[in-house]
Amino acid sequence: MSGTSDSGIFWRLAPALLVAILALVAILLSVSALRQGDVASNGTVPGPIPTWDETSGTDSAATPTPTSAAVALFPVFDIDASGIGLVSAPSSCGDQTSSVSVTEDSGRTWSPVDFGPLGVQAIYEVRVVSSDQLDVVAGLGPDCTPSLLTSYTAGQFWQSNPERLAETTWLDPSDPTVIHHLGAVIPTPCGRPLAVTPSASGAATICQEGAFTYSTEQLTWSVLAPGRFLGLDSSLSGTLVLESSTEDCAGVRFSEFGPDGAALGSVCDVSHVPAENSAIASVDQRIYRWDGAQVQQSDDGGLTWSS
Repeated sequence: MSGTSDSGIFWRLAPALLVAILALVAILLSVSALRQGDVASNGTVPGPIPTWDETSGTDSAATPTPTSAAVALFPVFDIDASGIGLVSAPSSCGDQTSSVSVTEDSGRTWSPVDFGPLGVQAIYEVRVVSSDQLDVVAGLGPDCTPSLLTSYTAGQFWQSNPERLAETTWLDPSDPTVIHHLGAVIPTPCGRPLAVTPSASGAATICQEGAFTYSTEQLTWSVLAPGRFLGLDSSLSGTLVLESSTEDCAGVRFSEFGPDGAALGSVCDVSHVPAENSAIASVDQRIYRWDGAQVQQSDDGGLTWSS
């Protein structure tokens, strides 16, 4: 008889118990959802959804934005009559593509330069002082401290000589507003210098606006010539050689200027096409041209070429 009474009580209370259980489950689910929405794993507030940068192949949400955009400079290239030369694409601090190549046979073959434990993080300029001395202006260490690296062994071994930076002229891709010339920092005459070389009067640079020369005596820039220039260098005699793209030339034009900036003449070379990965070096009366793959030389101002 008591079992029948207990069973009746249970069935009368069952609906109320079911409602209570369902309410408790709902409360627990709500608390769990709130906790997941407010706090991510490791107790951090969720960040923005990462986006993929198809150009660079990096996670743009995780990659810091640089404070100042580096400019893409023309290749730095130098060679001498003995056939030893250096070439590199100038690079900004921390650029993993920083590299220099050396040739001992006028550009027929190239070998990568190993700077050993010097901690090279950026390349700014290369110079062939002689067949026995190669110079590279580079940024060393995590802060890319500028230094002049020198090799007396055709690029096999290198030493750092920061005290000799005052002998050099170079550009830093991460700071296109200045040119480093013989220890001085000179404001550029344009918005974007693309290449620079020492000259008889001081220095010369090419920009998107044209070519300019700097006088260390007057401390001023002068317009050498307007136009689209692709390379420049100065010979030991002080003659300034520039490569340009002009409407009246189906290829590229090579122009020479005297130490005083006076035009000495120009040649239209139809065997080459304008290319921003090219570079030139002037050695006495000979012009060397690097086109990104090989070196050619001209003994008649750019009219004819040989490998």
